[in-house]
Amino acid sequence: MPRILYAARSQSVASGNILLGSGPTVINMVVTAPNTSVYSTYSLTVTRTGSVNANLAGLQLNNGELSPAFSSAVTAYTASVSNSVTGIKLKPRAAHAGAVIRVKGVIVGANTYSGNVPLSVGLTTIPLMVTSENGTTKTYTLTVYRQVPSNIASINKNTMDFVANDVVKYQPVTEGPVKVHQAVSPNGDGVNDVLKIDNLDMYPNNEVKIFDRAGRLLYSKKDYSKEGEWTGTLNGLPLAEDTYYYVVDFGAGNPKYKGFITIIRE
Repeated sequence: MPRILYAARSQSVASGNILLGSGPTVINMVVTAPNTSVYSTYSLTVTRTGSVNANLAGLQLNNGELSPAFSSAVTAYTASVSNSVTGIKLKPRAAHAGAVIRVKGVIVGANTYSGNVPLSVGLTTIPLMVTSENGTTKTYTLTVYRQVPSNIASINKNTMDFVANDVVKYQPVTEGPVKVHQAVSPNGDGVNDVLKIDNLDMYPNNEVKIFDRAGRLLYSKKDYSKEGEWTGTLNGLPLAEDTYYYVVDFGAGNPKYKGFITIIRE
């Protein structure tokens, strides 16, 4: 808070603290000559520079699990919900109290859920734009995968090596400490540039296969934990943003796990 120095009997004395609002604040000062009614009026305009902080400090969903875990430096996220979920609400939290958050263009109050965002079957991308006090903007995106109805969920079972009457389950897969990350965003920023499978080295005879919606084999790698770094490409060319499917074979005597991953390109 600023203070005004003024002279009182040849001494400089500081005023009390003067509160500053956002933008310009006009401070009026009146100087009166001793023992007279003669005075002069002065004004001082102080402009407070707005914050440039356009980061989010947190993001919660009323359905589904955010992936990867939230970090203000990461701007692209995914989530998966069942087919019965037809909409989702987001509760973003700004890093600076003066920032304004919009979910799909609609302002969301501080630490409150947004309105319901309708979800189509498949992928729905939801933009979140944060505007700082000085007008700086930063956009985050959430891509939500709404599962197809289980009675029509089908992929070429022969190619995918499913047993008869098996149903594809689109959900994050964790086998003990092994976790398949569901998002691949190969944009060179060092975050989710490759398909990550945590602790797969515990199964040295592992094999990872990636398929498209038609069941076409796009990628196959044995001992992925050592040799594999799939970057969302086919024959060196980038694949389109979409949902793809994986099979992780942990080796003889272990079950195969299947699930989906999403390629996100900014």
